[in-house]
Amino acid sequence: IGRDPQVEVSVPSDRVSRKHCQLVPNPNGGGYIIQDLGSSNGTLINQIRLNGQQPLKNGDYIQTGDCLFRFVFG
Repeated sequence: IGRDPQVEVSVPSDRVSRKHCQLVPNPNGGGYIIQDLGSSNGTLINQIRLNGQQPLKNGDYIQTGDCLFRFVFG
């Protein structure tokens, strides 16, 4: 997630870093892990600042700058 056109989820906001955060498959089974990529204003999960990485749960809210996403895993 970021402003860079090369990222999978590109957002047109100058409050989001070029490469803000990323989602990677959870190696411990199903789902995804989110990790901040050193963004200047951080990544929030359910309004709590992300430190390092953490698994995402269905329905979690991801905030990057002024953009808000809801994580839905099918």
